[in-house]
Amino acid sequence: MSVLTKYISLYELDGENTLMLNALFGAIDVIDTETKGKIERIKSMENLDEKFIGENLMKSLRNRDIYFLVTRKN
Repeated sequence: MSVLTKYISLYELDGENTLMLNALFGAIDVIDTETKGKIERIKSMENLDEKFIGENLMKSLRNRDIYFLVTRKN
């Protein structure tokens, strides 16, 4: 199962760019409108569809500690 960190804050900079802050690790990124839309939709999903995210965005979110792969111990 994969999860998006709950520590993301989005702050609109202008009509095309948004500041994304990961408060857990202090990561700061400037993202475009399309990426912001995807992240907002991901945040609202109960079951995350990795196909929706896209490989490039998924890698970026994982590298920035925003998107995690969670494994359960039995």
